[in-house]
Amino acid sequence: MQQPPLSELAIGGWEKKENPIKQIPLNSLIHYQIQLPQGGYLLLLEKFSNSADVYCLCPSSVSPSFEFDTGEVILPQKTKHYSKDHFTVEGSIGIEEVLAVISPVKPKLDWLPKLQDKPLSLTEKHLQSLITMVNMQ
Repeated sequence: MQQPPLSELAIGGWEKKENPIKQIPLNSLIHYQIQLPQGGYLLLLEKFSNSADVYCLCPSSVSPSFEFDTGEVILPQKTKHYSKDHFTVEGSIGIEEVLAVISPVKPKLDWLPKLQDKPLSLTEKHLQSLITMVNMQ
């Protein structure tokens, strides 16, 4: 069975919130601060506007776990696989989009990076399987 194109997939009940764009100078040190309304498994994805690349930051080496309690999560965190507590803004100027998905059960996605792995560049197939998982919950 052929999957529909990614542009035709929808996430049930999800509405994009318009947030003001914050300008961050190149070479700035940043981290992501996520407020979790409930505990669960955190998938944190990042997309760069000047490319089609989408990366899975959590789980990966920048996080000591991907199961978190309700409350604040700050990434990256120093781990034995990642020695910094920040990211450095680099590359060409553009817009980054970040998507956090909280799952009450451990996601059964065979492509999820291990905690020692570098952030994974996601394919369309990865994104389709994630959207399918979200729509089933």
